[in-house]
Amino acid sequence: MQIGFGLDTVSVLSGSGDIAAPAGIAPLSGLLEAENVVVLGASIMDGSFGSPAINAALQPFAAAIGFTGTLVTYSASGDEISNTIARLSTAKTDLAASAGSNLYIVHSGGNNVSNNRPYPGGKAVFQTDYTALMDAIVADGDKVVPLPLTKRFYVEAPLVVEGDDATEANGSLPYNENIIHPAISAYAPGFMVDGAPYANPYAFADRWNDYIGGDGIHGLGKCLAHYILMRVAGRALGLSDGARAGRTLIYSLKNGQPYEYLPGAAYNELTSYSTGANDPVFVGALDTAGLLDPFIEVEAGPFSTSANVTLDDADFRDRLADSRFHDIDMMQSLIGVSGTDVLTLTFTGLYPGDLVTVKVAAQHAFGNTTARVGDVTLNGGETVQVNAGSGALSNQAEFAQIAVPADGKLVLDLAVAPGANYGYLGAVLLDFA
Repeated sequence: MQIGFGLDTVSVLSGSGDIAAPAGIAPLSGLLEAENVVVLGASIMDGSFGSPAINAALQPFAAAIGFTGTLVTYSASGDEISNTIARLSTAKTDLAASAGSNLYIVHSGGNNVSNNRPYPGGKAVFQTDYTALMDAIVADGDKVVPLPLTKRFYVEAPLVVEGDDATEANGSLPYNENIIHPAISAYAPGFMVDGAPYANPYAFADRWNDYIGGDGIHGLGKCLAHYILMRVAGRALGLSDGARAGRTLIYSLKNGQPYEYLPGAAYNELTSYSTGANDPVFVGALDTAGLLDPFIEVEAGPFSTSANVTLDDADFRDRLADSRFHDIDMMQSLIGVSGTDVLTLTFTGLYPGDLVTVKVAAQHAFGNTTARVGDVTLNGGETVQVNAGSGALSNQAEFAQIAVPADGKLVLDLAVAPGANYGYLGAVLLDFA
């Protein structure tokens, strides 16, 4: 797996948000190679990684992005930091044979915040217990990644209100800034880059707060686990956010269980339910050269139809001008819309100003050249048509090159073309100039 993007230095976006790290940050050893990757925390980690055992689908995901060890969990819902310390003791006993070769990923203290907010409620106990937890982890040489707490949108007074900075003191941010950020600097300094956390669940929860449930705390599910593992792997490799010049990302769109792993191939599976439910945010990707991209995230909205088609290996490539779509497994599944429904795919975490050419493709059983035609619109501007049922090259369409806007987003909207019955997408390609 390659190291670094070869980028120019770029600046920090936000002291409490995600970071844009300087190019050439040094790789960190002992993370991807850890014999065990141990998850510690409470209900947030349970909901993300599984409990009492790791969600089985996360192990191949971790392996696909470079981890060689075994994922294990000692998290439990309701735990405060003192309870996490007790579970750590059990973990240290269970994993004594690999002491000094384990990695602990810690997201603990949320229940301390809930029980003692607003800051500085419970600060002294939080600080004392958190320090004791960190000391106990590294005492025998094991490594630790302390994670900032997710943003907690408390719905009972004192409130934390989205977009109202004055209410942040009622939630987890001051505990992060005053206790956990300094702990990252002390116990895992490589994960503080230009003064901000490289792996930052607070920023992730803030960014995707629409998926947090009615309690304002839970609901991100495996999306958060994917984010955490991606960011730890990215930091281990020394990867920096920035321009993607010369790189290509390809996504294959499928209906079914939301994606759990990255295939070891030149495309990324983006598998979701038609309702858009159950982990609809897809974190990270592998580009066509096999380089990890831990920064890109894709939101898959609801769709109304899907298909799995048997393609004729002799002719399906003749309907696709770009040979990078010439993978029969990638193209034989597709999702789409009917009637007035619109499917929206949002690619975020892109680098503003990057020049990118977007290509879209879909293939269905051909012979009816008018029934399966989709209109695809990019960022509310240019619209192209993909005719999945045509025997000609209209199975593929290409947008004019566009510069990534300041918000780092590309949005694709798929609708049924006038006179057609369905619109389909099977694959999306992002080609960065």
